[in-house]
Amino acid sequence: MSRISEYSFHRRRNRALVGSSAPIWLRGLPFVLLCGGLLSLAACNAQLELGPEQAGRAEARVSLAPGQSAEFGTGTVLRVTFRYIEADSRCPIDVQCVTAGDAAALFRLERGAFVGGTTLHTNEAPRGIVIDDNYAIRLVDVSPQPRSGVPIRASDYRVVIEVSRP
Repeated sequence: MSRISEYSFHRRRNRALVGSSAPIWLRGLPFVLLCGGLLSLAACNAQLELGPEQAGRAEARVSLAPGQSAEFGTGTVLRVTFRYIEADSRCPIDVQCVTAGDAAALFRLERGAFVGGTTLHTNEAPRGIVIDDNYAIRLVDVSPQPRSGVPIRASDYRVVIEVSRP
């Protein structure tokens, strides 16, 4: 094969593989689909993170102080204990902020032989979780609201959680 015909052969072969006769937006479609699929898999914490579409029938809304527990269900009950606030970067109510900030609350969860802990957030993920496909727990509110220059004692915090059946 001469150099020119060898070049033409490889160019035609590569064109068939790449699909250069297709519109330019269509050539990148496999890459876009692959990236979209990978992002979907990475973001798919549907069993661990409670989304708005999973919020079913509300069983109860409970306010808890640090160390307080609430029990839900009958038989093998779910016990949720608010341990403490791990971090509080919420914007003080007397200041104008660019972002709302976030508060992170640590909970102890007990159901039968299962004992574990989780951190739920006010404005970041995860805001809620699903346990054993039976209970969905969502952090609704953390109080008091911060004020600039006024520290909040750990014992003053209160959280409101909502427990529902997904």
